[in-house]
Amino acid sequence: MHFVAEPAAFPAIFRYGAQDLSMGPAIADFSVSFFGMSKKGVSIFDSNARKANMEALHKYFIKPGGLRDLTTSAQRFISDQLDTILKRIKTVDTASASSTTLDLYDLVRKTIFYTTLKVTISESESVVNEDFVALFECFDKAIPKAFAGLPLKYVASESYRAREQLVQILQNDSFVPSKYLLERHAFLSDKGMSIDDIARDNLLWVWGAGTNFIPSQFWHIYHIVCSRDALVGIRREVDNIIAQRKNKEGAPADDQFDGIFTTQELDKMVGLESAFKESNRLTMTNMIVREVMRDMDLDLRLAQREGSSSKYFVEKGSTVVLYPPLLHQDPHVFEKPKEYRWNRFMKDQLTGKAPQFKNASGEVIRDPFRGFGGGAHYCPGRKMAGNIAKAFAASLVYQYDMELVGSPTEFDFARDAFGVLKPKSHVEIRFSPRK
Repeated sequence: MHFVAEPAAFPAIFRYGAQDLSMGPAIADFSVSFFGMSKKGVSIFDSNARKANMEALHKYFIKPGGLRDLTTSAQRFISDQLDTILKRIKTVDTASASSTTLDLYDLVRKTIFYTTLKVTISESESVVNEDFVALFECFDKAIPKAFAGLPLKYVASESYRAREQLVQILQNDSFVPSKYLLERHAFLSDKGMSIDDIARDNLLWVWGAGTNFIPSQFWHIYHIVCSRDALVGIRREVDNIIAQRKNKEGAPADDQFDGIFTTQELDKMVGLESAFKESNRLTMTNMIVREVMRDMDLDLRLAQREGSSSKYFVEKGSTVVLYPPLLHQDPHVFEKPKEYRWNRFMKDQLTGKAPQFKNASGEVIRDPFRGFGGGAHYCPGRKMAGNIAKAFAASLVYQYDMELVGSPTEFDFARDAFGVLKPKSHVEIRFSPRK
C-alpha cells in the first residue's frame, strides 16, 4: 500500500483515469464480502458496463433536468415528513404554540433516510417503514468486518441474517423500483445478472443512500443549532431568499412557504453550503482507495523541493490510499481545525471568489474539501446530497426555533476510516414554531 500523506498531492491522484488508478477492484471485493453478490455477478462490470452505468447516473443525479426533478421530489417528501413529525406544535397562532423535544438522530433518520429511499430506491411501503430501516441499521454495523474481507455469516451472524432479509424484501413482488433502478435492472438483466444479484445491487444503493447521509445530516443540523453565529447567519440568508421570492412581481401578498426551494434558490445558499462542508470536514473519515492497474511512475505533481522527487514507481496490483482527514485536520491548511466555523468555505460576497487554503510549504490546496472523492470516481450523488442538505436545514431554520437540550455529544470513532462518524450519545433538540 502506498499512503499519500501530502494533501497538495491529492489532486494529482484524481487526475489519473480508471485505466491507471481504479476503485473498481475494491468495489468488486466489497460487493462480494458485504452485499453477498456472486463473483459472476460482479464480473459483468467491465469497462463498457461501467461507462453505461456512469451515463445513467449522470442522467439522473448530475444533469440539470434529472437533478432538478429529484431535488423537488425530495423536498416534498421532507416537507410531508416534517409536518407529520412536528405537527403537534404547528398551530395558526404561533404565540400560543407549544414546543416539543425530539431525538435529533431519530428525526434525521425518519426524514432524510425515508426521503432518499423514496427518490432513489422506491416509494414502496415494503421499503419505507421502520422494520426495513431497523434491518438496515443492523446490517450496516458489519461494515468494518466486511472491509477486512471476513465472512459475515460467521463473524457477524446477526448482520448477515438482516442482510438476507433485506435482499428478500428487495426482490419480492411488493417492491416497485424507482425509475433509475428500473433502467438499471434492465441493463443488468441484459448483461446476464441474476435476480438475486440484482436485489443485492439494490441493497448496495440503499446502503449508499443511508449509511453516511444520515450521520452527515445529523451533524449538519447539530452544529447549526449549537452555533449561535451559524444559526443567525444562515437564517438571515434563508430569510433573504424567501423575501426575494415574495417581492417578485405577481407574487401573492399572503404567499405561504410551501417547503420547496428551487434549484436556483438552493444555489444561492452559499452560507449553508459552507456550513455543510464544514460539518463534513469535521466528521467524514472515509479512506479513498485506488488499485494500480499497470506498472507506472506515479507523478504527484508537487512543486519541486530541494532534494526531493515528485515521481514514484508503483507496481500493478498495489494500492494507493488517501485519508482525507490528513487534509481536513491539517492546522496549516485550516486555522484551528478542531473548531466548527460555519462560514469557513464561504465565497466572498463582493468578489464571488472562494477562500484560498495553503499547506505548510505555501502550496495552494485545490479543492480543500474532499468528502466526495474526485476524478473519475467522483461521487455522482454529491450535488443531490448538497441540495437535500441545504433544503432540509433551510426548512428547519426558517420555520422553527431550535435549542439543544442537555449536554453536547462527542464523536463515536468505532467507524473511523469507514465514513461519517456517528454521535456517541443521544442528542435532544427542542423545536418551537418560529415567532
